[in-house]
Amino acid sequence: MSLSFSRDLAGSGPGASPQPEPLRRRSRWRLDLIQLSSAMKKEEILNYSWMAQQLDQFIVKANAIVDDQDSHCGGALWRLAEINLLRREMVIRRIIKACGMVPVDREGHIGPAIYWRNLRDQALGVKSICDNSYEMDNALAPDGPVASASHLHEWVWRAAEQLWLASAYQESVNAAARSINARIKQKSKRNDISESDLVMQVFDIKPAEAGKPRLWMPGDQTDPSWRSLQEGVKFYGVGCFKAIRNPASHQEFTNWSEQEAMEHLSSFSIFARWISESRLESVD
Repeated sequence: MSLSFSRDLAGSGPGASPQPEPLRRRSRWRLDLIQLSSAMKKEEILNYSWMAQQLDQFIVKANAIVDDQDSHCGGALWRLAEINLLRREMVIRRIIKACGMVPVDREGHIGPAIYWRNLRDQALGVKSICDNSYEMDNALAPDGPVASASHLHEWVWRAAEQLWLASAYQESVNAAARSINARIKQKSKRNDISESDLVMQVFDIKPAEAGKPRLWMPGDQTDPSWRSLQEGVKFYGVGCFKAIRNPASHQEFTNWSEQEAMEHLSSFSIFARWISESRLESVD
């Protein structure tokens, strides 16, 4: 499951005041670590392609220091080059650990130039591991689809996104469920009932009554296939609220994994698409 982190960080949007350089660097560090956490979740396959890309970028920047024999550790240009390395150091050390190796110890080196050279050499070795692992995964693993969280229905992902990025998976599903409930109320103009009761009534195949409008799927209401679809959407929606929303709301901790929570969001996304396709049937 791939997530997108393309949204601007606070203060970097159009019209915002330019951030001081240290603040911009801290923002980039934070984004790097968010991406690293996503790429290196425990009990999941490591994202070797992303890791190799990070190592590549570090190696290129390290070469500017390591291979420049005329540089002087204290000079302005050398310090500027080292700042670029410091921005990536934490990410690189974590990648090295994720590949089963111990990063070189900064304290055990005579000077910074030797430390960066040894860390660069270690990164070269780890990159070979990542490249080989990525090729093996592609060669041996069966092909399968890759879903993107940002492609979930907007009613679901917009409600869940911020909590999801904070790894609050249970609450992100709760937020998505509340969003869907609000959308049904808004479209059906029913504010007297909620969730499973609301779904049972508004998606019922019986004709609309005064004060009881319906949300019907497109199609010929005399066709048995339409009746099957309408009732299927109704019971599917009830299942989403009873089997997903209720446990997430009433149990203190559901212990869902990231994969399980994403499947629950996907369930609400399917329901959201049917809601958006339905049309209002009411008695004036």
